Amino acid sequence: MRYGLTEATQTTEGLSLYHDPITSQVQLRWVLDSYQKSLGLLQAAFQIAPPKVNLYLLGKEMYADIFRGDHPEWTQGYYQHGSGMYLNRAPVRSWDEFATREDRIRWAGENVQEVTERTTAHELTHAALSELQIKTAWIQEGVAEHFDALIAPSESAARQLLQRRYVVRDAIAREVLPTASQLEARGLVSEVDTKEEFSRLYAVSALIVRLLVDTSGDEGLRQLVEAKALPMPLDEFIDTELTSWLNTPLPAEVAGRVICGIDKVNKTRGQVTADWNANTSKTSSDYGGFKVRVQHLLDSTEALPADTIVEEVRQAYIKGYSKWTSAIGYYISGDIGLGNSDLMLSNNLRSQGFDGFSAAWDRYVVAPCALIEEQLQSMAGGTTAS
Repeated sequence: MRYGLTEATQTTEGLSLYHDPITSQVQLRWVLDSYQKSLGLLQAAFQIAPPKVNLYLLGKEMYADIFRGDHPEWTQGYYQHGSGMYLNRAPVRSWDEFATREDRIRWAGENVQEVTERTTAHELTHAALSELQIKTAWIQEGVAEHFDALIAPSESAARQLLQRRYVVRDAIAREVLPTASQLEARGLVSEVDTKEEFSRLYAVSALIVRLLVDTSGDEGLRQLVEAKALPMPLDEFIDTELTSWLNTPLPAEVAGRVICGIDKVNKTRGQVTADWNANTSKTSSDYGGFKVRVQHLLDSTEALPADTIVEEVRQAYIKGYSKWTSAIGYYISGDIGLGNSDLMLSNNLRSQGFDGFSAAWDRYVVAPCALIEEQLQSMAGGTTAS
């Protein structure tokens, strides 16, 4: 067998799957299931016959050895016409210097199924597009990214979409957006020198296809593949259509701005709470000072955008701060019982708010808060996309 690999005993239409003996049967099943699901989506979209393809599921060392080109560490898989699909069976990502070995092992365990399934879908799309004679890099990668997102968990795909919108808007602002010639080249890896540039090429490609699908549905996708080009020059499309779309914030992006705002208020609240707990013999003057500080927390939270998809979280904090100011009023008037009751309600409300805040943070805060605030502020006054 090629590369000394074993052919899987269970396979599916059009696919020959090769792996080394230590590959788990569970991962092989992920590959086969993803292949079948992705093939169904591709056939529905483009009415194609199943491509005949060899798929090699490789250990990371072998994957790096046979990768054709530079920087195998930037990729999870690749397709070569006439040769086959090559997948690294271990999920890879860039880590900073503070990541521990335990962090990396935990991440790999949590993400290996999604990465395996998405990479299978991505490379199978390349095989299908190769049969359709699509050679332009951004179309190849953008359509492949579209189909691998279709089989991803919905929350993961939504998070990736948001991340890419922030990345591309930042590239536009810093004037480092990929050029049309880079996007239209035969291979994206060969066009850039850094992982950041490489990621931007994929992000722009994926967003162009996502915009076409959002505005024209599957028909827009078919027209792109049939024409092998956009209805206007690529650079013109980016300057007009894509930029306009990016400058209209999605509800999830506005939600991210609200959650970042709540986080900023929470940091101030932490100091107020610490000072409150440290002062065990508060005077009326002390209470007056705390009331001003808590009112500032309330005002800051009320000033955040309202009626967003995280309004329930914002309201929980507003009610919590309102009860805190109410409790302080009772303490000042000498009604300790009502003050304690409202303070307990305040703590409960803010605890409820924190549960929703934590879930929303994981879902919507996909970039540094400073970048989210900067980009959403620049779009202030614009409409919100549905």
